Amino acid sequence: MKRKSKQSAYLSIGTVAEMLGFSINTIHKWAASGYLPGLIYHSGRRNTWRFSREAVLRLMAEAYHRGKPEPGQPSQ
Repeated sequence: MKRKSKQSAYLSIGTVAEMLGFSINTIHKWAASGYLPGLIYHSGRRNTWRFSREAVLRLMAEAYHRGKPEPGQPSQ
């Protein structure tokens, strides 16, 4: 059985932006402010953000329970 690496257990900032329907800049600001918990992954000369799927799903659930549309969905 093939095991996933620690890095692949986390989502990239582009994937999270697509899931939530926001720009990469917005996700970056949320991560930098602590609104969306993430990890900085050091890869060569670049540092990139990585996010657990659970953190992203938790953010989506919180938005739903507050009665707001999910990120990326139009208001009614």
